[in-house]
Amino acid sequence: MLMYGFDIGGTKIEIAIFDSNINILDSWRVPTPTNDYSAFVSTVLEMVKQADEKFSSQGSVGIGLPGVIDRDGRVTTVNIPCLCGKQLLEDLERKLNRKVGIVNDVRAFALSEAITRKNHESETVLGVVLGTGVAAGLCINGTIHLGKSAVAGEIGHSCIHANLQQKYQFPIKQCNCGLSGCYEKYLSGSGLLFVSQHLGFDYADTHEIVTDLNLGNSNAKTVINCYLDCLGQFLAQQVLAFDPDVIILGGGLSNIEYLYQELPNYVEEYLFGDLKSPHILAPSFGDSSGVRGAALAGRIETH
Repeated sequence: MLMYGFDIGGTKIEIAIFDSNINILDSWRVPTPTNDYSAFVSTVLEMVKQADEKFSSQGSVGIGLPGVIDRDGRVTTVNIPCLCGKQLLEDLERKLNRKVGIVNDVRAFALSEAITRKNHESETVLGVVLGTGVAAGLCINGTIHLGKSAVAGEIGHSCIHANLQQKYQFPIKQCNCGLSGCYEKYLSGSGLLFVSQHLGFDYADTHEIVTDLNLGNSNAKTVINCYLDCLGQFLAQQVLAFDPDVIILGGGLSNIEYLYQELPNYVEEYLFGDLKSPHILAPSFGDSSGVRGAALAGRIETH
């Protein structure tokens, strides 16, 4: 059976078609209708129809999108305003006449990486995305852990530890979620740029920081080491909470090779006794892991 995975963001909707062995067969993108719910649903339906006709099949459908999707399929997302409060799962299943899997895009990423691993049926895998925001997905024995309110993994909205705030004299930043001091404001892509500016450096963007880091520039190393100290504390808290076998990093900042060399040491500074950092790895499928995970979520829903 073919699997259709959707990666839906604030600017584009991507569909990818996979065979039963999770090999990608085709993919394409269209702009996301962000302010018209009917247009959004019609766009997804048309893309599924095109895939059905192209492959003479009726594939399973899985959707990954940003935001919180509760257990009834109701969506809360700031990136796609027209979806907020809508029963997207119910509407798509009725109009497609098939089961649909809908999952937060970061949980989809974690599922893809967990299923990739040889021991996925007996492992705890924590996928942490460091990009526009900071979020995570926890997979236990190959299954996404959602929690009672389906918010498990929203760890970017936990509050930065007091010793980090005092150590670096960070201001307590207001977060878009309505809380203050969320780790997301310090560990996201814009957070890394904030750290550099707070330390007195005039980098214009994160690309400049990474370029200088790769050239061995001491200013860039100072910025990254401060960032890693914060990230290490943050991940150490997740290790103590979830004790994962492995942590997989995703998002734009996961492409910084220096992270994988140094980050375990920073994590262990915030663990007690002889506890060691779990392996911290780059994603096996890079940017395509999310759409792959969405497809897997759709296949799971049909079984």
